[in-house]
Amino acid sequence: MRRKIEIFLRILLALALFCGCFYVVDTTLEFKYDDGVTPMSDFYSFPEDSIDVLLLGSSHMGVNLDTTILCNDYGIGAYKLWGATQPVWNSYYNLVEALKTQHPKVVVLEELCLSHDVEYYEYANAVKNTMGLRWSRNKVEAIFASYEPKDRLNAFFPLSQYHSRYAELTEEDFHSYFWDNRLSEHNTRDWNAVCPMPEPSETTDRQPVGEKQMTYLKKILYLCKKNNIPLLVMKAPYSAPEAEKARLNTVNDYLKEEGIPVLDCLTNFREYGFDYATDFGDTAGHLNSTGCAKLTAILGQYLKDNYDLPNRTGDPLFAYATPQDAEFILGKAFVGDGQTFFLDTGKTLYSGSRDYTIFVRFATRCDSNEKVLFSCFSETEPYRGLLVRLAEDGMLDVVVGSNYYTKLALPEKEWATLAITKSGNQYTFYLEGKQAGSAQSGCESYSGTLLLGCERMANNTLGRLSAVQIDRFELYDNAKSSAECLSWTAENRVNPSREQILEGWKGAYAGIEDYTLDVPFRGDGEACLDTGVQLYADPKADWHLTADLLLDDQDGTYLSCFNEEVDAYRGLLVRKSGNTLTVQVGGGAGFSTLVFDGTHNTLDIEKTGSSYTVSFGGTLLGRLDSPTQPYYGSLLVGGERDYDLEPFRQSALTVWSLTVK
Repeated sequence: MRRKIEIFLRILLALALFCGCFYVVDTTLEFKYDDGVTPMSDFYSFPEDSIDVLLLGSSHMGVNLDTTILCNDYGIGAYKLWGATQPVWNSYYNLVEALKTQHPKVVVLEELCLSHDVEYYEYANAVKNTMGLRWSRNKVEAIFASYEPKDRLNAFFPLSQYHSRYAELTEEDFHSYFWDNRLSEHNTRDWNAVCPMPEPSETTDRQPVGEKQMTYLKKILYLCKKNNIPLLVMKAPYSAPEAEKARLNTVNDYLKEEGIPVLDCLTNFREYGFDYATDFGDTAGHLNSTGCAKLTAILGQYLKDNYDLPNRTGDPLFAYATPQDAEFILGKAFVGDGQTFFLDTGKTLYSGSRDYTIFVRFATRCDSNEKVLFSCFSETEPYRGLLVRLAEDGMLDVVVGSNYYTKLALPEKEWATLAITKSGNQYTFYLEGKQAGSAQSGCESYSGTLLLGCERMANNTLGRLSAVQIDRFELYDNAKSSAECLSWTAENRVNPSREQILEGWKGAYAGIEDYTLDVPFRGDGEACLDTGVQLYADPKADWHLTADLLLDDQDGTYLSCFNEEVDAYRGLLVRKSGNTLTVQVGGGAGFSTLVFDGTHNTLDIEKTGSSYTVSFGGTLLGRLDSPTQPYYGSLLVGGERDYDLEPFRQSALTVWSLTVK
């Protein structure tokens, strides 16, 4: 009997070890997409009945609303269970999952999911909208509703989808275990891109809504009524085409019959103050920071006016943008005038032995003679403390400790992020996501306070007032880790606008230079190669491009120097889809040819003025004249640039050789 017990315990221990190891491996490798997976996985960390407003929908909910603003400005504790192009059936199954631990006081459904008439979305969409769910009957039903029959087996054995991710793991992958799960904010902040968009269709026609869509909308209505939870349907603004707008009109008729309120910021976008020329950040209908703030304010005020919700202002579960351990946070942007404006934080940095961290985002230009960003510095001997100021040579002067002086190189952009940590006598400086320097210097006690936009002079008066601008400033009473400082200074950067980037590329153009690919490019689907050759900065320039392309079973982009601007597509784009190779040139005209996997052939493009001669594998595809406007982006190998000029559509294709003359 004792022997049997020992065997049983050993088997039990072996199973426990196997399950534990499998959990760690599976959790480490699984996808952690911000647009679907992590919003659901993070949801499980919330205490029971802690979420007052549950937000369901696609990226028009996830990107277009800021729950931090809802919390800090309207006192609303809201959470977004969203996913990329989330179908209404996934919104339903997310609601079922949420009601296992939460009883929200309001459910808000974004209506874009009802504008389409499709049975299944693409495979990646199904992955993002189901993988975050814990295993239960609800997840099984979500899989059957989301995946086409041929793909369901992979959904039930998800490790097969991501077992090869070991080569791309990051620190984030090792902080997703149940004992160390770091909540993500899931808000897009400081996105200043501007993408003018056409206004939505104003049709009043009706079109039938998909049967599957209506079935799951009715399921959501029934579930909310069953649990006595009010449902609010919201329509975010986007460039709705006529067919989608007609389906949404039909949905509105049904909701009106059912007595469900609709916050319609699509049809009534003018009344709500949305500007389609300035409020969008991309062509996918996502609002930039300006548009997001507008929609968030509209929803926040509506919820506050129409529902009885507790005040959650500053609640650490929702107020992500207000770090709870901060000693001081700048509540409103500081804009100095160089004459009278300054800010006294009231905080001392050197009144005793203490560590600290300062996070700051500031404008790199200042029009006044004095350029003090912030100071806690004694101008009487012995000179000591902290002094940070803009220098005339485009550098940043930093003085720490016992008057230890150093200079940091500022980026050539309008705004920069900086972190300074003090640990004992050791100082470390971080700029724009990189460590920029360090210093070691002791410091005698100094009782002066930390000032923004000025210094305290030797006679104890305030002087050197400066017309500096600071829109983020946080002070902590400890030395943050290098990882935290790198993360903050990277995530809070203000990237230049599309127009600024293009202007910079325009200024850098000095003609088309000869280029030769040094070694074959073998794409991995993650990165592309920037040749630096601006083929269309001067549309009249002549050039001759030859490239040896490997033809295999992969689809994607071989070469691109292409402008992804709606109604202004232009440039060079060489793509393969199935057995078709497509070459677009100039103003968007081009050729297609059949290709066969397992071979490689040479693409030859000769441009003279606006005339092109295109050959492939020694066969002439054709000649055409296709004038175009300038595009200042450079030629990429194995990828393209999106509207925001960021690389995308990176492809796992091979280019054996490439020359441009």
